[in-house]
Amino acid sequence: MLLFCLYNIVLLSLLASLYGSIGIVIVGTVGLGLVCLSIYSKKNTQKLYNVLIVITTVAIGFMLLNYYALIEEYGEPYYALDDKCFEYYGRSLFLDGIINYRDVPYIEGYDNTKGYLVIISWIYRLSGGIAGYHTISPRILNIYLWISIVSLIYKILREKVEDRRAITAMLILAIFPNAMYVSSFVYRDVFVCFLLITGFYNFRIIFNNKLKRVSLIRIILFLYSFYALYYARKQMLYVFMALIVVFILFEFGKPKSIIKRYCVCGIAIGSVFFILFVTNGWNLFIYSLIKYSAYTVTLSDGLSNYIFMMPILPFGWILRMVYGFIVPFPGGILKLDYLGKPLYSLTQLLIQMGTIFQIFLIPYMLKSIKKMDTYVVLWGVCYMAIVMTTFTFRHFIMMYPMLPLCVVPEYVRTDYGKRKKYIVYVLLLLLLCIVSYLVLKMLL
Repeated sequence: MLLFCLYNIVLLSLLASLYGSIGIVIVGTVGLGLVCLSIYSKKNTQKLYNVLIVITTVAIGFMLLNYYALIEEYGEPYYALDDKCFEYYGRSLFLDGIINYRDVPYIEGYDNTKGYLVIISWIYRLSGGIAGYHTISPRILNIYLWISIVSLIYKILREKVEDRRAITAMLILAIFPNAMYVSSFVYRDVFVCFLLITGFYNFRIIFNNKLKRVSLIRIILFLYSFYALYYARKQMLYVFMALIVVFILFEFGKPKSIIKRYCVCGIAIGSVFFILFVTNGWNLFIYSLIKYSAYTVTLSDGLSNYIFMMPILPFGWILRMVYGFIVPFPGGILKLDYLGKPLYSLTQLLIQMGTIFQIFLIPYMLKSIKKMDTYVVLWGVCYMAIVMTTFTFRHFIMMYPMLPLCVVPEYVRTDYGKRKKYIVYVLLLLLLCIVSYLVLKMLL
């Protein structure tokens, strides 16, 4: 671990020198500390830390690539209004001396983001004020938060498969282009995902140990995740509670048969809907569905426009679930300006290649769904929360962490011959999708 830490400190120091901000080192060191706490275990090998060095290098490299790609495309390192506003309001909180979530005043349109605004204000504070702040700092923190998330998933995964498989899956998840892309912005989504996974991970340990030999720190971290989620994104509290309910129901009785597992899944769904109704969460769900569906329609056309305009019931939810697995749709690969805007084109190409890679996981995902494994239901909670409400690309980072826990065990259990067949099946599926897309594009 020492070599990993030293390498990161040197890398952060180089970035601080390049961009003239000591805050990059300070904020990055905080992020590095979170990674070390997340990955720490007496079972760790040097190979694991070597892989972490590769992950850090690739992730920060991708963040810098996207930083300059955005400048190439938009003239500034921002994509939408949110990322600029997060920095603007975070700076305002710093200037007003606000350091706690509960002290943040009402901000129209951003009242549900108080937690992340406070994080940005602290980054200003750690950077020595406005003069020492650089927009690279929160992006670096997001990168380390993502690596921390991946580290916790790795520790769960190695209980299910052998360590070398878990390390490989960790590497693939960590440098998955779609996740790195979202992490390279000044967005709260990685922070929210970090709270979600950290809270779940600590609850899992508390539950499995039945409060025996469980440190007080883990209980505090679990409760803090709950508290911080309220201020970072209130809606995710329902996802958090749903994860807890599903985990308890599946792990308490440990149903063995498929029928019992489907029954437990039905009980879990009923429990989640009960929570939504008694806490007014159902109204929040309907509000988010209407708001984001209307917003998404304005940004889309053709087939996607048709999907988002369709009512959720009776068939809209099915189309959303299917379409969600191919977001962002890789249909724009040939439209990119590779010569005129090479950096931006490269980042978009990598993202769409990430979607294609995701499609090749479908056979293993279906096998996991068929078995109704605990973690596929947990993944389903995160996935449904996105496709049924916001359907915003950057929110899909919430479902990426649970994906390896479903896919990797099934991949390991599948023999080499079947894996080759699955590749052929997916290629045929892609061909069918391309033909269908072109036909529907002409008709709609």
